[in-house]
Amino acid sequence: MHSVRSETSASPEHGSAYPRALICAFVLLFVGLCAVYNIAFPAFEGVDEFSHFLTASWFADHGSIPDLNHAPSHEAYQPPLYHAVAGAAMNSFDRSDFDLVYEQAPDLGDGFHMAARPVAATRQVVAPSGSVLALRIGREVSALFGALVVALTASTAWLLFRRADVTLLATALVAFNPKFIHMSAVLSNDIAVAAGGALVVWLAVRIVASRSAPKPRVLLALGAACGLSMLAKLNGLSILMPAGIALIMRSCALRPIGPATARQLFKMCVWTAAGFAAAAGWYLVFNTFTYGHPLALNQFQQLTAFGLRDTPLSLTQILTGLRPILPTVWGSFGFGIGFPTVFDQLMEVGAGLAIAGLGLALLRRQAHPNASLLGFAWLGALLAFVVWMRSYSFSESARFLAPAASSSAILCALGVLAWFPRRLSLPATAALSTLGLILALTTPWTVLIPAYEIPQPLDAARVNGLPAGGRVRFDNGIELVQARVAQSRIAAGEPVRITLIWRATRPIDDGYVRLIEAIDARGVRLGREDRPPLGGKLSTRYWDVDAVYEDTVDVPLTAERGSEPTLAAVFVSWHRPRAPYAAVAVVGSSAVSVPVGEIRLRTSMPPRAGAAPPLAVFAPWAELEQANISGDDARLVLRAIGEPGQNLTLFLHGYDAAGQIIAQVDVPVKPAAPVWLAGEEIVITQRVNGLSTADRVGFGLYDPATGVRLIATTSSGGRFVDDIVLLR
Repeated sequence: MHSVRSETSASPEHGSAYPRALICAFVLLFVGLCAVYNIAFPAFEGVDEFSHFLTASWFADHGSIPDLNHAPSHEAYQPPLYHAVAGAAMNSFDRSDFDLVYEQAPDLGDGFHMAARPVAATRQVVAPSGSVLALRIGREVSALFGALVVALTASTAWLLFRRADVTLLATALVAFNPKFIHMSAVLSNDIAVAAGGALVVWLAVRIVASRSAPKPRVLLALGAACGLSMLAKLNGLSILMPAGIALIMRSCALRPIGPATARQLFKMCVWTAAGFAAAAGWYLVFNTFTYGHPLALNQFQQLTAFGLRDTPLSLTQILTGLRPILPTVWGSFGFGIGFPTVFDQLMEVGAGLAIAGLGLALLRRQAHPNASLLGFAWLGALLAFVVWMRSYSFSESARFLAPAASSSAILCALGVLAWFPRRLSLPATAALSTLGLILALTTPWTVLIPAYEIPQPLDAARVNGLPAGGRVRFDNGIELVQARVAQSRIAAGEPVRITLIWRATRPIDDGYVRLIEAIDARGVRLGREDRPPLGGKLSTRYWDVDAVYEDTVDVPLTAERGSEPTLAAVFVSWHRPRAPYAAVAVVGSSAVSVPVGEIRLRTSMPPRAGAAPPLAVFAPWAELEQANISGDDARLVLRAIGEPGQNLTLFLHGYDAAGQIIAQVDVPVKPAAPVWLAGEEIVITQRVNGLSTADRVGFGLYDPATGVRLIATTSSGGRFVDDIVLLR
């Protein structure tokens, strides 16, 4: 009888000792980092953390599985392993103050900083107590599960490759990954299923790498590990794929393949199924008798109905939605909280190199066939994730791939090191591990803590410098002091930065939601930002009276492809956070929104063909192409030759025979000059009372800030007297 052996190609690391001391150091560093992230990350700010807390509290108080028809939270549908362990850790702590320190505000109910009260959203200055302390202790359970993943990743990599470089780098990729540390520092069962997946893969690799047939106790352990993975989270069932592949690979080690192979596979499956039944069978039986389905499907659907998509995603939509998930592998610590885009792009390049390097390792036969188990673990997790993502929103995160966390790290390490000569692989491992540790150490201070700082009112000096006029008051007691639109021209798809200065004129009775919309002349909405102000960090209910706050937001704009540029007007309004989301009126007006600026979206425009020389040139901004005077009405056609940064005012003068002005108008150019695009045609129609009686009509442009007229010349360069173009 022959068996699959764990052999790798010869290398300086092959046969070297397992780097136990460094692995232990990595695990200890990881546990320490989890403690730091635990403190840096405010209480109840993890995704669904309040719901996990309520479910764990149920286990702490009752010591039993909650009734899913009367569930304490929507996370109660999850299998019980993680919440039971976390509940046991929290059992001795008083949690009666939960309603005092936590409030799921409707205005923040989209998951945006869900701990609305400042006392809960702020990091604890003094030692935490009550529910906050219980939560932080429960988070340490996550840290222990995470430490298990780190240790199992190291052991699995060593079993597969016997290479210190791959083992150490794979361990570092897990232990020093800020997102993985974050998963291990919040109360969530994602980390528990990651531990279950790592345990199953470790046992599966041991089975296929062993020189002898697996003993029944090993197969029982494999099945039990699969059962524990499912008891941690339902997507833990995906780990059955690498477990089953391991049994097939082990049975196919018999030569020749025949009836004996099938008998061996059957026996191993029976022992493995027995292990699964011993660990998780009771749960499936309990659900079947209690709810009529092994997974309590009806209750599951009821508790998760809030996230169900109206229409399941198509295959194209799923594939399109997978790429944005990549940055959540190392970042995405909350809604809108992550690393800068440049850093994410750099990491995406690194991920691409790792994937390409993995292909290179396969071509060089540096990856043992047993390593295919890692690929199957990842594939199983991906398939489960796609099934969930197709039907449920709020799922665009790599945390749903947690069962394959250890497998992904090992494959990534192998791919990265494929680009280095063997003599440089250990130095490269040391350098990359050090960079990872630095990133993990700095992330709390560069990303997490700043993201959750409670916004402070503007100081007196800045408030005194704000304009006194032009303020708009809403009926909810909030006053718009000033609005600034950073860009006047942007390309479609780019975000426009809008800064709003607010003042609370009285105590605010609700957590209002601020709505920003960009709407074109046809009434088509080109952009929308409908979220609580100040990044969701401070509900309007907690604004101090007369305090002034600066609210900055980036709103992405879109436009249909076409030959004409699009002008969008930006409006700001407020509405209630609960259905029917009643809009707030503007004081002294029937309007519910306030215009705060205009933005021009750049689109391609066809070149001018056979254009006649202009009537006049107002360098460097515009040319006058046409001018028609009919009675008191003037129609002017300008062509932008530049993109002004300031407003322009036009004037039209009607002169009598003696050259005296008998009719006059000075009005701002519309659309405003700061939104002109070079090459754009601007049509102006203007009525001037008495113009029909004028002998001559003069036209010009000037800067309203200085009163200085733009120089007006003929197409050949001759300057008009007083920079006034005579239209008749």
